[in-house]
Amino acid sequence: LHLAGLTHFPCLLWDAAVGKVLPTPNLHTLIQARDQLAKSGIALEQLNAPSATSCTSLPLLAQYGVTHAEPGHALTGTIPANQQGDQPERIAMLWLSEISHHFRGDSYCY
Repeated sequence: LHLAGLTHFPCLLWDAAVGKVLPTPNLHTLIQARDQLAKSGIALEQLNAPSATSCTSLPLLAQYGVTHAEPGHALTGTIPANQQGDQPERIAMLWLSEISHHFRGDSYCY
């Protein structure tokens, strides 16, 4: 058996009260598990800490020694931290609807 890494979810969450992404207890549990394995002589290659991953939260993950994260909504700029559009990720989502037909004065869309 070769254990290459650990993951936990969610490791970060947006805190609207303080206006930034903060670590969750899950991130601390992930770090504790890594440390316990290291004490047992098991060196991990990867530490994956997904949730609320973005350009501004990557330095926080790096402080904890995280090697991998999952972009999720950061790919479209629709993370909670970007409600004002002031994050490096650009909002890249467009909702389109289509009027399929008009019938007896009513429009129908799907």
